[in-house]
Amino acid sequence: MPTLILTEKPSVARDIATALNVTNKEDGCLTDTNYIITWAFGHLLQIDNSIIPDGNWSFNNLPILPSTFNYVTHNSTVKQFNIIKKLVARADKIIIATDAGREGELIGRLILNKIGWNNWDSTYRLWSSEALTKDVVLKCLTNLQPSKNYDSLYYAALTRQHADWYCGINLTQAVSIKSGSGTWSIGRVQTPTLKLIVDRCNHRAEFKAEEYFVLKATFSYYDYKYDALFINSKTIAITGLNELNDIEQEDIDFRLTKSYATSVIDYLSNVKLGKISSLEKENKIENPPLLHSLTSLQREANNVFGLSAQKTLDIAQDLYEKHKVLSYPRTDSQHMAESSKDLVSSTLVKLNKSNLIEAVDKVGKRVFDNDKLTDHHAIIPLLPAPVDLSKEELAVYNLVLRKFTGAFMPIHQYELTTVITTLKDCAFKSTNKIIVNIGWKLLYATEEKKNLLPNITTGVEVTKEKIDVIERQTKPLPFYTEATLLASMEKFNLGTPATRADIIEKLLLRQYITRDKRNLISTTKSQELILKAKGRKFIEPELT
Repeated sequence: MPTLILTEKPSVARDIATALNVTNKEDGCLTDTNYIITWAFGHLLQIDNSIIPDGNWSFNNLPILPSTFNYVTHNSTVKQFNIIKKLVARADKIIIATDAGREGELIGRLILNKIGWNNWDSTYRLWSSEALTKDVVLKCLTNLQPSKNYDSLYYAALTRQHADWYCGINLTQAVSIKSGSGTWSIGRVQTPTLKLIVDRCNHRAEFKAEEYFVLKATFSYYDYKYDALFINSKTIAITGLNELNDIEQEDIDFRLTKSYATSVIDYLSNVKLGKISSLEKENKIENPPLLHSLTSLQREANNVFGLSAQKTLDIAQDLYEKHKVLSYPRTDSQHMAESSKDLVSSTLVKLNKSNLIEAVDKVGKRVFDNDKLTDHHAIIPLLPAPVDLSKEELAVYNLVLRKFTGAFMPIHQYELTTVITTLKDCAFKSTNKIIVNIGWKLLYATEEKKNLLPNITTGVEVTKEKIDVIERQTKPLPFYTEATLLASMEKFNLGTPATRADIIEKLLLRQYITRDKRNLISTTKSQELILKAKGRKFIEPELT
Protein backbone atom coordinates (compact mmCIF):
# COMPACT_ATOMS: atom_id res chain seq x y z
CA MET A 1 0.00 0.00 0.00
CA PRO A 2 1.24 3.54 -0.71
CA THR A 3 2.35 6.05 1.90
CA LEU A 4 0.00 9.02 2.37
CA ILE A 5 1.59 12.45 2.81
CA LEU A 6 -0.78 15.06 4.27
CA THR A 7 0.18 18.72 3.74
CA GLU A 8 -1.42 21.93 4.91
CA LYS A 9 -1.70 23.61 1.51
CA PRO A 10 -1.83 22.53 -2.14
CA SER A 11 1.39 24.44 -2.94
CA VAL A 12 3.34 22.40 -0.36
CA ALA A 13 1.90 19.19 -1.78
CA ARG A 14 3.13 20.24 -5.23
CA ASP A 15 6.63 20.96 -3.88
CA ILE A 16 6.86 17.52 -2.29
CA ALA A 17 5.42 15.86 -5.40
CA THR A 18 8.01 17.60 -7.58
CA ALA A 19 10.84 16.45 -5.32
CA LEU A 20 9.57 12.85 -5.47
CA ASN A 21 8.67 13.00 -9.17
CA VAL A 22 5.04 12.19 -8.37
CA THR A 23 3.12 13.42 -11.41
CA ASN A 24 -0.21 11.59 -11.64
CA LYS A 25 -3.05 14.00 -10.83
CA GLU A 26 -6.25 12.74 -9.22
CA ASP A 27 -9.09 14.68 -7.62
CA GLY A 28 -7.57 16.40 -4.58
CA CYS A 29 -4.25 14.56 -4.67
CA LEU A 30 -1.11 13.55 -6.58
CA THR A 31 -0.16 9.88 -6.78
CA ASP A 32 2.21 7.19 -7.97
CA THR A 33 2.72 3.59 -6.85
CA ASN A 34 4.61 4.62 -3.68
CA TYR A 35 2.97 7.85 -2.58
CA ILE A 36 -0.37 9.61 -2.27
CA ILE A 37 0.15 13.31 -1.62
CA THR A 38 -2.89 15.30 -0.53
CA TRP A 39 -3.59 18.58 1.20
CA ALA A 40 -5.83 20.54 3.51
CA PHE A 41 -6.75 24.16 3.03
CA GLY A 42 -5.44 25.28 6.38
CA HIS A 43 -8.05 24.45 9.04
CA LEU A 44 -10.42 22.00 7.30
CA LEU A 45 -12.32 21.43 10.54
CA GLN A 46 -13.88 23.81 12.99
CA ILE A 47 -15.48 23.37 16.40
CA ASP A 48 -19.14 22.34 16.15
CA ASN A 49 -21.07 25.26 17.62
CA SER A 50 -24.34 23.29 17.92
CA ILE A 51 -23.54 23.05 21.63
CA ILE A 52 -24.52 26.72 21.91
CA PRO A 53 -28.16 27.03 23.05
CA ASP A 54 -30.55 28.29 20.37
CA GLY A 55 -32.66 31.39 20.74
CA ASN A 56 -32.02 34.65 22.49
CA TRP A 57 -28.91 34.94 24.56
CA SER A 58 -29.58 34.64 28.28
CA PHE A 59 -27.55 34.49 31.47
CA ASN A 60 -29.58 31.36 32.28
CA ASN A 61 -27.56 29.52 29.62
CA LEU A 62 -24.16 30.73 30.80
CA PRO A 63 -21.51 29.58 31.21
CA ILE A 64 -21.36 27.26 28.21
CA LEU A 65 -18.72 24.68 29.17
CA PRO A 66 -18.79 21.54 27.03
CA SER A 67 -16.67 18.71 28.40
CA THR A 68 -15.82 17.55 24.88
CA PHE A 69 -15.67 19.23 21.51
CA ASN A 70 -16.88 17.87 18.19
CA TYR A 71 -15.46 19.07 14.89
CA VAL A 72 -17.24 19.61 11.60
CA THR A 73 -16.35 20.71 8.10
CA HIS A 74 -17.85 23.79 6.53
CA ASN A 75 -19.21 24.14 3.01
CA SER A 76 -15.91 25.10 1.39
CA THR A 77 -13.93 22.23 2.92
CA VAL A 78 -16.30 19.25 3.01
CA LYS A 79 -15.27 17.98 -0.43
CA GLN A 80 -11.53 17.94 0.32
CA PHE A 81 -12.12 16.35 3.72
CA ASN A 82 -14.07 13.50 2.12
CA ILE A 83 -11.28 13.04 -0.43
CA ILE A 84 -8.68 12.76 2.36
CA LYS A 85 -10.93 10.30 4.20
CA LYS A 86 -11.01 7.99 1.15
CA LEU A 87 -7.25 8.32 0.63
CA VAL A 88 -6.49 7.41 4.24
CA ALA A 89 -8.30 4.12 3.68
CA ARG A 90 -5.81 3.33 0.88
CA ALA A 91 -2.70 3.89 3.03
CA ASP A 92 -0.88 1.85 5.63
CA LYS A 93 1.55 4.63 6.58
CA ILE A 94 0.95 8.36 6.98
CA ILE A 95 3.41 11.24 6.98
CA ILE A 96 2.07 14.46 8.50
CA ALA A 97 3.68 17.28 6.51
CA THR A 98 1.61 20.21 7.68
CA ASP A 99 3.45 23.38 8.66
CA ALA A 100 6.17 22.80 11.23
CA GLY A 101 4.57 24.40 14.28
CA ARG A 102 1.84 24.20 16.87
CA GLU A 103 -1.05 25.09 14.55
CA GLY A 104 0.24 22.87 11.77
CA GLU A 105 0.29 19.98 14.20
CA LEU A 106 -3.28 20.70 15.22
CA ILE A 107 -4.51 20.81 11.61
CA GLY A 108 -3.02 17.40 10.76
CA ARG A 109 -4.09 15.64 13.95
CA LEU A 110 -7.69 16.93 13.88
CA ILE A 111 -8.17 15.64 10.33
CA LEU A 112 -6.79 12.20 11.12
CA ASN A 113 -8.70 11.95 14.41
CA LYS A 114 -11.97 12.94 12.71
CA ILE A 115 -11.42 10.32 10.03
CA GLY A 116 -10.83 7.69 12.71
CA TRP A 117 -7.21 6.88 11.90
CA ASN A 118 -5.72 4.88 14.78
CA ASN A 119 -2.52 3.38 13.39
CA TRP A 120 -0.32 5.94 15.15
CA ASP A 121 2.67 3.60 15.27
CA SER A 122 2.81 3.99 11.49
CA THR A 123 2.40 7.76 11.57
CA TYR A 124 5.43 10.01 11.09
CA ARG A 125 6.24 13.70 11.00
CA LEU A 126 8.02 15.60 8.24
CA TRP A 127 9.43 18.71 9.88
CA SER A 128 11.22 21.55 8.14
CA SER A 129 11.44 25.30 8.48
CA GLU A 130 13.38 25.59 5.23
CA ALA A 131 11.87 26.27 1.84
CA LEU A 132 10.83 22.91 0.39
CA THR A 133 13.33 22.52 -2.41
CA LYS A 134 14.03 19.02 -3.73
CA ASP A 135 17.13 18.62 -1.55
CA VAL A 136 15.29 19.72 1.57
CA VAL A 137 12.33 17.39 0.93
CA LEU A 138 14.58 14.38 0.33
CA LYS A 139 16.62 15.20 3.41
CA CYS A 140 13.48 15.46 5.56
CA LEU A 141 12.09 12.17 4.26
CA THR A 142 15.24 10.41 5.43
CA ASN A 143 14.87 11.96 8.86
CA LEU A 144 11.21 11.30 9.65
CA GLN A 145 10.25 11.23 13.35
CA PRO A 146 7.42 9.29 15.01
CA SER A 147 4.38 11.55 15.27
CA LYS A 148 4.16 10.87 19.03
CA ASN A 149 7.31 12.99 19.44
CA TYR A 150 5.10 16.00 18.68
CA ASP A 151 2.18 15.15 20.96
CA SER A 152 2.93 18.09 23.27
CA LEU A 153 2.60 20.55 20.38
CA TYR A 154 -0.77 19.08 19.44
CA TYR A 155 -2.10 19.29 22.99
CA ALA A 156 -0.78 22.84 23.39
CA ALA A 157 -2.60 23.91 20.23
CA LEU A 158 -5.77 22.09 21.24
CA THR A 159 -5.75 23.76 24.66
CA ARG A 160 -5.22 27.19 23.08
CA GLN A 161 -8.11 26.59 20.67
CA HIS A 162 -10.49 25.45 23.42
CA ALA A 163 -9.52 28.36 25.69
CA ASP A 164 -10.21 30.80 22.87
CA TRP A 165 -13.62 29.20 22.29
CA TYR A 166 -14.61 29.27 25.98
CA CYS A 167 -13.59 32.92 26.31
CA GLY A 168 -15.06 34.06 23.02
CA ILE A 169 -18.47 32.38 23.33
CA ASN A 170 -19.12 33.09 26.99
CA LEU A 171 -17.71 36.59 27.24
CA THR A 172 -19.21 37.79 23.95
CA GLN A 173 -22.66 36.69 25.12
CA ALA A 174 -22.21 37.98 28.66
CA VAL A 175 -21.02 41.45 27.64
CA SER A 176 -23.64 41.72 24.88
CA ILE A 177 -26.46 40.74 27.25
CA LYS A 178 -25.19 43.16 29.89
CA SER A 179 -24.92 46.03 27.41
CA GLY A 180 -28.47 45.52 26.17
CA SER A 181 -27.62 46.70 22.67
CA GLY A 182 -25.95 44.91 19.81
CA THR A 183 -23.20 42.30 19.73
CA TRP A 184 -19.90 43.02 21.45
CA SER A 185 -17.21 40.64 20.22
CA ILE A 186 -14.81 39.58 22.95
CA GLY A 187 -11.65 37.53 22.46
CA ARG A 188 -8.99 36.16 24.80
CA VAL A 189 -6.26 37.98 22.84
CA GLN A 190 -8.34 40.43 20.80
CA THR A 191 -9.82 42.35 23.74
CA PRO A 192 -6.63 42.91 25.80
CA THR A 193 -4.97 44.07 22.57
CA LEU A 194 -7.85 46.49 22.01
CA LYS A 195 -7.44 47.82 25.56
CA LEU A 196 -3.83 48.77 24.79
CA ILE A 197 -5.04 50.95 21.91
CA VAL A 198 -7.96 52.44 23.84
CA ASP A 199 -5.74 53.27 26.83
CA ARG A 200 -3.20 54.97 24.60
CA CYS A 201 -5.86 57.07 22.86
CA ASN A 202 -7.33 58.03 26.24
CA HIS A 203 -3.88 58.99 27.49
CA ARG A 204 -3.44 61.32 24.55
CA ALA A 205 -6.92 62.83 24.90
CA GLU A 206 -6.39 63.55 28.58
CA PHE A 207 -2.77 64.67 28.32
CA LYS A 208 -1.96 68.23 29.33
CA ALA A 209 1.38 69.49 28.07
CA GLU A 210 3.69 71.18 30.54
CA GLU A 211 6.39 73.60 29.54
CA TYR A 212 9.99 73.34 30.63
CA PHE A 213 13.19 75.02 29.57
CA VAL A 214 16.77 74.06 28.73
CA LEU A 215 19.83 76.27 28.56
CA LYS A 216 22.15 75.88 25.58
CA ALA A 217 25.53 77.57 25.81
CA THR A 218 27.87 78.15 22.88
CA PHE A 219 31.58 78.09 23.69
CA SER A 220 34.60 78.88 21.52
CA TYR A 221 38.19 77.66 21.64
CA TYR A 222 40.33 79.51 19.12
CA ASP A 223 38.45 79.05 15.82
CA TYR A 224 36.25 76.18 17.07
CA LYS A 225 32.74 76.57 18.45
CA TYR A 226 30.71 73.93 20.24
CA ASP A 227 27.39 73.73 22.11
CA ALA A 228 26.65 72.38 25.57
CA LEU A 229 23.53 71.96 27.72
CA PHE A 230 23.30 73.16 31.31
CA ILE A 231 23.03 70.25 33.74
CA ASN A 232 20.18 70.81 36.16
CA SER A 233 21.15 70.54 39.81
CA LYS A 234 17.58 70.91 41.10
CA THR A 235 14.69 68.49 40.74
CA ILE A 236 11.87 69.70 38.51
CA ALA A 237 8.44 68.14 39.06
CA ILE A 238 6.72 67.43 35.77
CA THR A 239 3.65 65.21 35.56
CA GLY A 240 4.09 61.85 33.88
CA LEU A 241 7.88 61.65 33.77
CA ASN A 242 7.61 57.87 34.04
CA GLU A 243 5.77 57.79 30.70
CA LEU A 244 8.25 59.87 28.72
CA ASN A 245 9.16 58.56 25.33
CA ASP A 246 12.80 57.90 24.48
CA ILE A 247 13.40 61.28 22.86
CA GLU A 248 12.18 63.16 25.92
CA GLN A 249 14.19 60.96 28.26
CA GLU A 250 17.37 62.24 26.60
CA ASP A 251 16.97 65.74 28.02
CA ILE A 252 15.54 64.86 31.42
CA ASP A 253 18.78 65.98 33.14
CA PHE A 254 18.54 69.39 31.48
CA ARG A 255 14.94 70.36 32.35
CA LEU A 256 14.50 73.69 34.11
CA THR A 257 11.66 75.87 35.29
CA LYS A 258 11.51 79.29 33.64
CA SER A 259 12.46 81.10 36.85
CA TYR A 260 15.45 78.84 37.46
CA ALA A 261 16.62 79.19 33.85
CA THR A 262 16.40 82.99 34.14
CA SER A 263 18.30 82.97 37.42
CA VAL A 264 21.12 80.90 35.92
CA ILE A 265 21.49 83.34 33.00
CA ASP A 266 21.58 86.30 35.42
CA TYR A 267 24.09 84.50 37.61
CA LEU A 268 26.42 83.93 34.64
CA SER A 269 25.80 87.17 32.77
CA ASN A 270 29.22 88.66 33.57
CA VAL A 271 31.17 85.42 33.25
CA LYS A 272 33.17 85.34 30.01
CA LEU A 273 35.60 82.48 30.49
CA GLY A 274 34.93 78.87 31.26
CA LYS A 275 37.09 75.80 31.81
CA ILE A 276 37.13 72.22 30.63
CA SER A 277 36.73 70.46 33.95
CA SER A 278 36.18 66.93 32.69
CA LEU A 279 36.86 65.06 29.47
CA GLU A 280 36.13 61.37 29.09
CA LYS A 281 36.65 59.23 26.02
CA GLU A 282 35.03 55.80 25.77
CA ASN A 283 35.45 53.21 23.06
CA LYS A 284 31.99 51.84 22.33
CA ILE A 285 30.79 48.92 20.24
CA GLU A 286 27.40 47.90 18.86
CA ASN A 287 26.85 44.33 17.78
CA PRO A 288 24.70 43.67 14.71
CA PRO A 289 20.98 43.31 15.49
CA LEU A 290 19.48 39.85 15.84
CA LEU A 291 18.05 38.07 12.82
CA HIS A 292 14.40 38.59 11.98
CA SER A 293 11.47 36.83 13.59
CA LEU A 294 8.10 37.37 11.96
CA THR A 295 7.15 40.01 14.52
CA SER A 296 10.41 41.95 14.16
CA LEU A 297 10.06 41.79 10.36
CA GLN A 298 6.49 43.09 10.54
CA ARG A 299 7.59 45.91 12.83
CA GLU A 300 10.44 46.99 10.56
CA ALA A 301 8.29 46.74 7.42
CA ASN A 302 5.67 48.94 9.08
CA ASN A 303 8.25 51.48 10.25
CA VAL A 304 10.15 51.65 6.97
CA PHE A 305 7.48 51.07 4.33
CA GLY A 306 4.17 51.50 6.16
CA LEU A 307 3.13 47.90 5.40
CA SER A 308 0.50 46.36 7.64
CA ALA A 309 1.38 43.31 9.68
CA GLN A 310 -0.98 41.19 7.57
CA LYS A 311 0.51 42.46 4.31
CA THR A 312 4.03 41.69 5.50
CA LEU A 313 2.99 38.19 6.57
CA ASP A 314 1.33 37.54 3.19
CA ILE A 315 4.43 38.75 1.34
CA ALA A 316 6.81 36.71 3.51
CA GLN A 317 4.64 33.63 2.99
CA ASP A 318 4.81 34.10 -0.78
CA LEU A 319 8.58 34.59 -0.64
CA TYR A 320 8.80 31.28 1.24
CA GLU A 321 6.14 29.27 -0.55
CA LYS A 322 5.96 30.65 -4.08
CA HIS A 323 9.41 32.11 -4.75
CA LYS A 324 11.34 29.86 -2.29
CA VAL A 325 13.84 32.56 -1.40
CA LEU A 326 13.04 32.83 2.34
CA SER A 327 12.93 30.27 5.10
CA TYR A 328 9.68 29.53 6.96
CA PRO A 329 8.35 32.93 8.07
CA ARG A 330 5.91 32.16 10.92
CA THR A 331 8.58 32.02 13.58
CA ASP A 332 9.17 33.88 16.83
CA SER A 333 12.86 32.95 16.97
CA GLN A 334 15.69 35.33 16.10
CA HIS A 335 18.42 32.70 16.24
CA MET A 336 19.68 29.73 14.24
CA ALA A 337 20.37 26.21 15.44
CA GLU A 338 23.99 25.49 16.26
CA SER A 339 23.82 22.74 13.63
CA SER A 340 22.87 25.29 10.95
CA LYS A 341 26.36 26.65 10.29
CA ASP A 342 26.72 24.68 7.06
CA LEU A 343 23.32 25.95 5.89
CA VAL A 344 24.35 29.53 6.66
CA SER A 345 27.73 29.16 4.93
CA SER A 346 26.22 27.66 1.80
CA THR A 347 23.58 30.42 1.79
CA LEU A 348 26.26 33.11 1.98
CA VAL A 349 27.87 31.55 -1.08
CA LYS A 350 24.58 31.60 -2.98
CA LEU A 351 24.12 35.26 -2.04
CA ASN A 352 27.61 36.09 -3.32
CA LYS A 353 28.74 36.91 0.22
CA SER A 354 31.54 34.35 0.54
CA ASN A 355 33.72 36.98 2.20
CA LEU A 356 31.50 36.70 5.31
CA ILE A 357 31.87 32.92 5.77
CA GLU A 358 34.88 33.35 8.04
CA ALA A 359 32.60 35.06 10.59
CA VAL A 360 30.20 32.09 10.80
CA ASP A 361 32.42 30.32 13.35
CA LYS A 362 33.05 33.54 15.28
CA VAL A 363 29.62 35.08 15.93
CA GLY A 364 28.73 32.52 18.60
CA LYS A 365 25.40 32.55 20.42
CA ARG A 366 24.44 35.95 19.03
CA VAL A 367 23.36 33.98 15.93
CA PHE A 368 23.60 30.27 16.78
CA ASP A 369 21.88 29.39 20.05
CA ASN A 370 19.79 26.26 20.54
CA ASP A 371 18.44 27.59 23.85
CA LYS A 372 16.79 30.50 22.04
CA LEU A 373 15.10 28.38 19.36
CA THR A 374 11.37 27.69 19.34
CA ASP A 375 9.50 25.76 16.62
CA HIS A 376 11.61 27.29 13.84
CA HIS A 377 14.82 29.19 13.38
CA ALA A 378 14.93 32.86 12.40
CA ILE A 379 13.84 34.04 8.95
CA ILE A 380 16.78 34.07 6.57
CA PRO A 381 17.18 34.45 2.80
CA LEU A 382 17.94 31.21 0.97
CA LEU A 383 18.61 32.46 -2.56
CA PRO A 384 19.15 35.78 -4.34
CA ALA A 385 15.99 37.70 -5.17
CA PRO A 386 14.51 36.67 -8.55
CA VAL A 387 13.85 39.38 -11.11
CA ASP A 388 10.08 38.82 -11.08
CA LEU A 389 9.51 39.99 -7.49
CA SER A 390 7.07 42.84 -7.05
CA LYS A 391 8.28 46.10 -5.51
CA GLU A 392 6.80 45.20 -2.11
CA GLU A 393 8.13 41.64 -2.24
CA LEU A 394 11.61 42.94 -2.98
CA ALA A 395 11.33 45.46 -0.15
CA VAL A 396 10.46 42.77 2.42
CA TYR A 397 13.09 40.39 1.02
CA ASN A 398 15.75 43.10 1.35
CA LEU A 399 14.87 43.68 5.01
CA VAL A 400 15.56 40.00 5.71
CA LEU A 401 18.69 40.04 3.56
CA ARG A 402 20.05 43.10 5.37
CA LYS A 403 19.60 41.56 8.83
CA PHE A 404 21.15 38.28 7.68
CA THR A 405 24.13 39.88 5.96
CA GLY A 406 24.71 42.33 8.80
CA ALA A 407 24.85 39.50 11.36
CA PHE A 408 28.22 38.41 9.93
CA MET A 409 29.72 41.84 9.31
CA PRO A 410 32.18 43.53 11.71
CA ILE A 411 30.87 45.21 14.83
CA HIS A 412 30.17 48.95 14.75
CA GLN A 413 32.85 50.83 16.71
CA TYR A 414 32.87 54.47 17.76
CA GLU A 415 34.51 56.78 20.24
CA LEU A 416 32.18 58.69 22.55
CA THR A 417 33.62 61.86 24.07
CA THR A 418 31.85 63.55 26.98
CA VAL A 419 33.02 67.03 27.95
CA ILE A 420 31.97 69.04 31.00
CA THR A 421 32.54 72.78 30.66
CA THR A 422 32.15 74.89 33.79
CA LEU A 423 31.25 78.55 34.19
CA LYS A 424 31.78 79.46 37.84
CA ASP A 425 30.19 76.46 39.54
CA CYS A 426 27.70 75.71 36.72
CA ALA A 427 28.28 72.65 34.54
CA PHE A 428 27.45 72.28 30.84
CA LYS A 429 27.59 68.94 29.05
CA SER A 430 28.64 68.16 25.46
CA THR A 431 28.96 64.81 23.72
CA ASN A 432 30.59 63.86 20.46
CA LYS A 433 30.57 60.59 18.55
CA ILE A 434 33.34 59.68 16.13
CA ILE A 435 32.94 56.50 14.08
CA VAL A 436 36.04 54.30 14.23
CA ASN A 437 34.71 51.39 12.15
CA ILE A 438 31.27 51.63 10.60
CA GLY A 439 30.98 47.81 10.36
CA TRP A 440 27.45 46.44 9.89
CA LYS A 441 25.92 49.94 9.96
CA LEU A 442 27.24 50.36 6.43
CA LEU A 443 24.00 48.59 5.44
CA TYR A 444 21.88 51.28 7.08
CA ALA A 445 21.53 55.02 6.64
CA THR A 446 24.71 56.72 7.81
CA GLU A 447 24.47 58.71 11.02
CA GLU A 448 25.02 62.44 11.17
CA LYS A 449 27.88 63.37 13.46
CA LYS A 450 26.90 65.37 16.50
CA ASN A 451 28.37 68.83 17.17
CA LEU A 452 32.10 68.34 16.72
CA LEU A 453 34.29 69.20 19.66
CA PRO A 454 37.72 70.81 19.22
CA ASN A 455 40.81 68.85 20.18
CA ILE A 456 40.97 70.07 23.77
CA THR A 457 42.26 68.79 27.09
CA THR A 458 41.17 69.11 30.69
CA GLY A 459 41.98 72.45 32.28
CA VAL A 460 42.02 74.66 29.17
CA GLU A 461 40.03 77.87 29.12
CA VAL A 462 37.19 78.49 26.66
CA THR A 463 35.14 81.58 25.89
CA LYS A 464 31.41 81.81 26.49
CA GLU A 465 29.82 83.16 23.32
CA LYS A 466 26.17 83.08 24.43
CA ILE A 467 23.54 81.22 26.44
CA ASP A 468 20.11 80.66 24.92
CA VAL A 469 16.90 79.73 26.72
CA ILE A 470 14.99 77.08 24.76
CA GLU A 471 11.33 76.48 25.59
CA ARG A 472 10.00 72.95 25.22
CA GLN A 473 6.88 71.03 26.19
CA THR A 474 6.25 67.55 27.44
CA LYS A 475 4.62 65.34 24.83
CA PRO A 476 2.11 62.51 25.15
CA LEU A 477 3.02 59.00 24.22
CA PRO A 478 2.54 58.53 20.46
CA PHE A 479 -0.43 56.70 18.99
CA TYR A 480 0.15 53.02 18.47
CA THR A 481 1.27 52.04 15.00
CA GLU A 482 1.21 48.41 13.96
CA ALA A 483 4.96 48.31 14.64
CA THR A 484 4.66 49.53 18.22
CA LEU A 485 1.48 47.53 18.88
CA LEU A 486 3.24 44.35 17.76
CA ALA A 487 6.04 45.15 20.20
CA SER A 488 3.55 45.50 23.05
CA MET A 489 1.73 42.32 22.02
CA GLU A 490 5.06 40.51 22.08
CA LYS A 491 5.88 41.98 25.50
CA PHE A 492 2.56 40.77 26.97
CA ASN A 493 2.67 37.46 25.04
CA LEU A 494 -0.57 38.36 23.27
CA GLY A 495 -1.04 35.99 20.36
CA THR A 496 1.69 34.36 18.31
CA PRO A 497 3.75 35.60 15.36
CA ALA A 498 1.31 33.84 13.04
CA THR A 499 -1.88 35.26 14.63
CA ARG A 500 -1.03 38.86 15.64
CA ALA A 501 -1.64 40.29 12.19
CA ASP A 502 -5.05 38.58 12.02
CA ILE A 503 -6.00 40.00 15.43
CA ILE A 504 -5.27 43.55 14.24
CA GLU A 505 -7.31 42.95 11.07
CA LYS A 506 -10.25 41.63 13.15
CA LEU A 507 -10.23 44.77 15.27
CA LEU A 508 -10.39 46.83 12.08
CA LEU A 509 -13.12 44.62 10.56
CA ARG A 510 -15.25 44.82 13.71
CA GLN A 511 -14.89 48.61 13.70
CA TYR A 512 -13.18 48.70 17.06
CA ILE A 513 -10.24 50.63 15.57
CA THR A 514 -9.44 52.62 12.45
CA ARG A 515 -6.23 53.52 10.65
CA ASP A 516 -5.15 57.15 10.34
CA LYS A 517 -2.11 56.87 8.08
CA ARG A 518 0.11 54.61 10.22
CA ASN A 519 -1.66 55.31 13.51
CA LEU A 520 -4.23 52.97 15.08
CA ILE A 521 -7.15 54.91 16.57
CA SER A 522 -9.86 53.57 18.87
CA THR A 523 -13.48 54.15 17.87
CA THR A 524 -16.45 55.19 19.99
CA LYS A 525 -17.51 51.54 19.95
CA SER A 526 -14.25 50.30 21.45
CA GLN A 527 -14.15 53.14 23.98
CA GLU A 528 -17.60 52.10 25.15
CA LEU A 529 -16.65 48.42 25.31
CA ILE A 530 -13.56 48.96 27.45
CA LEU A 531 -15.52 51.35 29.68
CA LYS A 532 -18.32 48.78 30.14
CA ALA A 533 -15.77 46.10 31.03
CA LYS A 534 -13.73 48.32 33.36
CA GLY A 535 -12.38 46.33 36.30
CA ARG A 536 -12.89 42.98 34.56
CA LYS A 537 -9.69 40.99 34.29
CA PHE A 538 -10.45 39.56 30.86
CA ILE A 539 -9.57 42.90 29.28
CA GLU A 540 -6.15 43.12 30.93
CA PRO A 541 -3.10 42.26 28.78
CA GLU A 542 -1.34 40.66 31.78
CA LEU A 543 -4.05 38.03 32.24
CA THR A 544 -3.86 36.26 28.89
